[in-house]
Amino acid sequence: MTRQRRSRCGLVALVGAGLSLLAPQVLAAEEDIEEIVVTGSFIKRSTADSPTPLSVVSRADIEDIGAVTISDVINTLTFNSGSTNVTNAFSGGDSSTGQTNVNLRNLGLGSTLVLVNSRRVVAADNDAVGNAFVNTSLILPTIALERVEIVKDGASALYGSEAVAGVVNFLTRDNFEGLDIQASFGSDFITNDQDDLTVGAIWGVQGDRGGFVASVEVLDRDPLTIFDRD
Repeated sequence: MTRQRRSRCGLVALVGAGLSLLAPQVLAAEEDIEEIVVTGSFIKRSTADSPTPLSVVSRADIEDIGAVTISDVINTLTFNSGSTNVTNAFSGGDSSTGQTNVNLRNLGLGSTLVLVNSRRVVAADNDAVGNAFVNTSLILPTIALERVEIVKDGASALYGSEAVAGVVNFLTRDNFEGLDIQASFGSDFITNDQDDLTVGAIWGVQGDRGGFVASVEVLDRDPLTIFDRD
């Protein structure tokens, strides 16, 4: 028993001596590292400590500008350029007529990644030259929009080639509780031949284990042709 204990003590002492010899080498290796650069991370950050330029359009901002549709919100973005957000009756057979999209810094409709609640939206539409884009007028009702977060710089290192121009993330009102109904009416007062009527509603209930939110929006727009005006 005494020899076994002595051998175990000797083994422990040997292991301890080995660790003490390795410790200076580990410390020396750590001291040689001067800089660590993180090119992409899925750790959630706030707008204050975000490493990339981030702009936020809150629910209050959406109500202040009187946005009726998603395109009204996109049109207020000063760094958005080249997107087709206005119905163009003179574009011939362009399949993108009447659809809305995002084009950050005019780098192409397929260069901006569109997210809904931080989840990727499939680009299912194409413009006249074959660029795939997300039709933002169909992703969610405007009344269900809580805020919009925009990464104004290229984020392809984290999100892929679709985010060369940046990322636009539409966040919904997940914690809404109650009932809200909104209606908007617009008319062409020059000819009175073109009217827009938008009706939206959102309803939600919240409990201890979760919640449920449902929203709907209807847009009734009369056509306006060139013959309706002088």
